[in-house]
Amino acid sequence: MFVLNGRGEVLLQRRADGKYHSGGLWTNTACGHPRPGEPAAAAARRRLREEMGFECALVPAGSFVYRARVGGLVEHEVDHLFHGQYDAAPHPDPAEVGAWRWMRVETALADAREHPEHYTPWFALALAALIDAGGLERAAA
Repeated sequence: MFVLNGRGEVLLQRRADGKYHSGGLWTNTACGHPRPGEPAAAAARRRLREEMGFECALVPAGSFVYRARVGGLVEHEVDHLFHGQYDAAPHPDPAEVGAWRWMRVETALADAREHPEHYTPWFALALAALIDAGGLERAAA
């Protein structure tokens, strides 16, 4: 999911170095997998609280499929997109998040495409899918 502030910036997290994959890489505000029987929207709210330490309303914005080599494994997933708005500092769990920053959406996407080694493999795909779905226009409204 992607959380934006009132200035149109997206909240990014740098995954904690100790994560089992993609540690130390920048990515979307929060992400995770639903537990058995858990709806995707409930999982998104849960992971936002667990990773970034806050809650906000989340709006569904479609989904996309991606496949990428991530460390020693291959992820092939259907990712559900959600977006929300929040205008305060997060309180991330240090076991999940090594750092965070607000960044202009266009700058984040351009930087991820220019320096993919600094970002998770799904980040640019997910942000582009959110833009294509019109999620950012709805988030700014």
